[in-house]
Amino acid sequence: MYGLANAIVLSKIKQAIGFQHCRFFFYGAAPLKQTSVDYFASIDMPLMNMYGLSETTGSATINNPSSFSLEHCGEMLSGTHINITE
Repeated sequence: MYGLANAIVLSKIKQAIGFQHCRFFFYGAAPLKQTSVDYFASIDMPLMNMYGLSETTGSATINNPSSFSLEHCGEMLSGTHINITE
C-alpha cells in the first residue's frame, strides 16, 4: 500500500514543500522537537540528525540510511574524536 499512498498523497506533500527531489533530509545545530521528527518520518521524510560545532569545523556525527534512528545523532565521522565529560 506504500506505493499507492506515495503516489496519491506523500509525493504531493513533498512537492508542495519543495522536497520532491530530495533523497536524504538532515538537520542539526539546534534541537528539533521529537513530534516534528516523527511527523516527517510519517510522511516518508526521515530527518537524520547530525551534530557538530564550529569548533569541529562542521559535522562530527551523522545518521545514514543504513543505521538510521529517530533517537540519536548518528555515528562519528571518520577521523573524529568525541569526549563527553560531566
